[in-house]
Amino acid sequence: MIYRLNKIKRINPYILKLDRLGFFPDKHYQIQRVFNSFSFSLILDGSGTMTDNINQYTIDGPCMLIHKKGEFFRYSPIVQWNEVSFAYVLPVVDDFEKFFGENQGKIIIKIKNILWIKALIQQIQSLLPLRENYGVVDQIDALSLLILMHVFFDDHQAKSQPLNEKIAQARSWFELNYSKQFNIDEIAREFDFSPCQFRKTWQLFYNCSPKDFINNIRLTEAKRLLKESNLPINQIAQIVGYLDQRYFSTWFNKYYKMSPRKFRQSFLTYDDKS
Repeated sequence: MIYRLNKIKRINPYILKLDRLGFFPDKHYQIQRVFNSFSFSLILDGSGTMTDNINQYTIDGPCMLIHKKGEFFRYSPIVQWNEVSFAYVLPVVDDFEKFFGENQGKIIIKIKNILWIKALIQQIQSLLPLRENYGVVDQIDALSLLILMHVFFDDHQAKSQPLNEKIAQARSWFELNYSKQFNIDEIAREFDFSPCQFRKTWQLFYNCSPKDFINNIRLTEAKRLLKESNLPINQIAQIVGYLDQRYFSTWFNKYYKMSPRKFRQSFLTYDDKS
């Protein structure tokens, strides 16, 4: 079964956006085509073969197949296999290239912690019936990205830099829980960091502080609500995670050089003139 997700409204612009998500628990036929998007296939169980324009490869699950946009692949199971596929919208290639490291050029990566991967896939499947609800598709995006990052890091970077995967998991936690009240230092400890180590490692990966990252997510959602709803500003502040309206207004003004009220008024004025 294939789920198309790109037309569902996202809240969070900081998560790479899935276009299609496919589940094929007993695939037995051959795929032969040029891929028109950047795609990944998780072969959870089973084995088979894969060819590109030059080489033939043996597929031995569990593993991940990488299909870059514009490349031709032919692959099929020997008997049948259990496959989950992820297709992403552009422009995301640069974002994925950052994760590859020495995996540049690989088209097959072995999955080592398959039980954990299957548990994340089950979480995604439980969310799919609710995907039209507020914020659910963002959770699916975040869980899917966590799966991909885990496979990349486990294959290349986790051996020499075990902090990479923990930072990725912390980022996903922030993306799913930004509207809640939490202490960043306590979350750092949940992922086995000291607060100082967490901030330094986060800055290295994302070139911003964890606080700025969370504020970016919150304020982007606040902008959407100011545009698309008639909710009072103090209620919008609480929805996106700010209990104090003044504190919310201070951050909003810092990022957008105007108050939330002026932002809403300018948007409404523009609509009236159009």
